[in-house]
Amino acid sequence: MSILNELPNNISVTVSKRELVELFNNCLLKIKQEQAKVFPEHLSIKQLSEFINYSEPAIYKMVAKAEIPCYKISGKLLFKRTEIESWLIEFKQPTIKERFEVLRIKEK
Repeated sequence: MSILNELPNNISVTVSKRELVELFNNCLLKIKQEQAKVFPEHLSIKQLSEFINYSEPAIYKMVAKAEIPCYKISGKLLFKRTEIESWLIEFKQPTIKERFEVLRIKEK
């Protein structure tokens, strides 16, 4: 990046349409790869924090209260990704359509 800082602010560059399309495609591919970050089957605290977008201290509190499924191996906490996904589903809030369906069933 230091090379870019050394360039003048006003610079003209000519690129072909093919080169520009290739550049855009490469940028889009990189973005997709970052967004589709694959998490391993067993997550560390840091990975879990990224996976569920919770702070590490909040996760430690949930572990201390036994609110989240986890494993403790040699003092290290691990979280099975599939169990975390199932745990998250427990907190799903019903949509309006689902609430109406429950009311409709109760009326019968």
